[in-house]
Amino acid sequence: MSLTKSGRHHAYENSKLYKERTKAYHDSKILSRQFEPNDQLTRHQSGPFIVKEVRPYGDIVLLTPDGSREFTMNGHRVKHYWAKAEIPDGHIVPLDGAPPA
Repeated sequence: MSLTKSGRHHAYENSKLYKERTKAYHDSKILSRQFEPNDQLTRHQSGPFIVKEVRPYGDIVLLTPDGSREFTMNGHRVKHYWAKAEIPDGHIVPLDGAPPA
């Protein structure tokens, strides 16, 4: 089965539109990673590390939490560290209005 010239043109246009839509959807799901000094970051499930300096081209200078060691990493290898809230012993947290499991 062969396509006519008009049919091939429509197939080309459809694939072009599909690629554009797919790229737009994919790009909308990418999270921006903007780091500032004093942000807490994690890498490979270890951390938190503190941002000392953000250099051009995505390099980030990190400090260990105690400030004893400084090292540079590529910004693509780290993500923000969102600390877990600690609940003191003996404190009761009501679960009223919690979403169902």
